[in-house]
Amino acid sequence: MPIGTITRRTALISAAAMFGATAFPRIGFSQEEKTIEAKTVYGRVAGRSEDGIAKFLGIPYGAPPTGALRFRAPTAPAAWSGVRDALEFGNPSFQVAGGEMGPNGNGRMPAPSEDCLYLNVWTPAVDGKRRPVMFYNHGGGYMIGSGGATGQDGTNLARLYDVVVVESNHRLGLLGYLFLGDLAKGDYAANAGMLDIQAALQWTRNNIENFGGDPDNIMVWGESGGGSKTAAIYTMPGAASLFHKASIESAAPLRFPTREQATERAQETLKWLGLAQVDIGQLQDIPAARLLEAQEAGNARGLAPWGDPDPVPGFGSFVDGDVITQNPFADGVADFSKTKPLICGTTRGETVFFASFGPKDVFAMDDAGLRERLSGTYQGDKLDGIIAAFRTSRPDASPSQLYFAITTSAIWKDAHAEGVVDWPAYDLEKRPTMWLDAECRIVEDLDKAERLYWESTAS
Repeated sequence: MPIGTITRRTALISAAAMFGATAFPRIGFSQEEKTIEAKTVYGRVAGRSEDGIAKFLGIPYGAPPTGALRFRAPTAPAAWSGVRDALEFGNPSFQVAGGEMGPNGNGRMPAPSEDCLYLNVWTPAVDGKRRPVMFYNHGGGYMIGSGGATGQDGTNLARLYDVVVVESNHRLGLLGYLFLGDLAKGDYAANAGMLDIQAALQWTRNNIENFGGDPDNIMVWGESGGGSKTAAIYTMPGAASLFHKASIESAAPLRFPTREQATERAQETLKWLGLAQVDIGQLQDIPAARLLEAQEAGNARGLAPWGDPDPVPGFGSFVDGDVITQNPFADGVADFSKTKPLICGTTRGETVFFASFGPKDVFAMDDAGLRERLSGTYQGDKLDGIIAAFRTSRPDASPSQLYFAITTSAIWKDAHAEGVVDWPAYDLEKRPTMWLDAECRIVEDLDKAERLYWESTAS
């Protein structure tokens, strides 16, 4: 790949390489580690060179958003003298601990914490070369995740494709998206978690040249919740000058909830905590664990997934009119982003992955089981209609296959609109979609009947 260029084909193949980070054998690379330094605007950092890649981990890009800074926009980190170690991952955002996070994990990351504004850089070399920069937003539905997860390690992507990979931790859930600006006076930020990502992008623009990257060739990308965050960046005037292209995988929302809906969720949260509006100042003193309980209690009450136009949505990006000025794509692309190339894609049958963690009878259900599982979301004529529509488009599908098709389509219905074939520009007449497989191909108007069903039921 020529330096300074990220093609559609390279971007998708590179993404596959990244998520297979642990699958490639390290053949031909020395296991010897050595320290390597780089300069940032806040001070020098020391990373390690390992297997032909320089890794700088846990670099602060913002001050800890704790105490009086809780629910505020991120501020710059304190500068330091000497050389700061960047050898270990920083804290993930405060969240329900699980997997490799915390004391029961694999030791890769420290426990989740409010002190989480850290980023990681993987680069082939600190040599003044201007390589393409791939700035990745981790997934997790705005609730969980980390820029240091094993499955999203940037080592292979940087090594195989001569790019610089940057991944950040940023505030999630209630701590990142509780909106108090219309309920109390004070410097309460809207979309604080997205402002964190913007601050990490600003750090990248200001510093990445010292890490072998090109500040004028930054691609933002993400999958699932990270895809939604990437869509949000397209709507943020403050981020417009900080990136140049993007890729959204498995979550390209047409619209976000409104400022009013975010305020309503904040009111619900205050009620659960037993606080009145005049008590909002007390929120900065409540233990983060208690706030996490409030967040999870709201989720348990069945509040809508983020991006669903429910009166009381969950925590995530919303159109506040200042940080995020419009819906991502429902009203057209923002003027300040319309010239930035964008790739969008989904995973066919994506809920198969999520179902693999639950009861296995979902893979062998009958028609009655299909209706029972869907009845929690759809009832009456709507339940009959959606099953009929998908059975028509997939006449040979089993009840389990219909279930995965319906649930995937419902989650990612807004995301329907590299391989080695010519991919025409997307248009509303032919709707050409790239099908990634052993042999890539173009499919026109993929799942047309299902798309028409969703359009016919749109309010």
